[in-house]
Amino acid sequence: MNRRLLLVLILGLLHLGIVGHRVIDSELILRRGTVFRFKTAPVDPYDLFRGRYVALDFQLFGLPQKNVQQVFADFPKDRYQRRRVWIAVQEGADDGFARITRWSDKPMPGEHAFAVQAWRDYNGEVDLEFPFKRFYMEESIAPEAEAAYRRANVRGQTARCWAVVRIRNGTALIEDLVIDGEPMREYVRKAMAQQQP
Repeated sequence: MNRRLLLVLILGLLHLGIVGHRVIDSELILRRGTVFRFKTAPVDPYDLFRGRYVALDFQLFGLPQKNVQQVFADFPKDRYQRRRVWIAVQEGADDGFARITRWSDKPMPGEHAFAVQAWRDYNGEVDLEFPFKRFYMEESIAPEAEAAYRRANVRGQTARCWAVVRIRNGTALIEDLVIDGEPMREYVRKAMAQQQP
């Protein structure tokens, strides 16, 4: 066997091993990760939907802005400079939605924590970008899912829509999107069935 063929085989196996590891790790998170519910929020309508996913935004885990500012009181004051930080969350006793409990510049092993991008906006308030900001859908129901998400996230609505997220070993993955207590796929299929004559 010549060296080039052997090198190609080794690189191919290495590539398959890396991809396989990521798939297995994602499956472990979705099967064994701790479940948290994250309240969703309206998103910019000009960037709401691309391809086969619904772009998501969140209500800072249901915390009032002043509480987020208390948790991030010692966050650097430099504006617009994005930083990777880790946030720890716990389930809220009053409504069952995830709450930020603290943040750190370093991973927090043993806690329900994961990495986010954080920065201060023009008002000096902390904004967070979550790693689970997209919910992928089948192409045939994606446009209706986009519309349903928009309707469910009208400002002033009370927790009609939320993301089910699993957290394990510092990684967070979105498992489902729920509207009015129903998984998004079922909600959309029912809505589409009602529209057919």
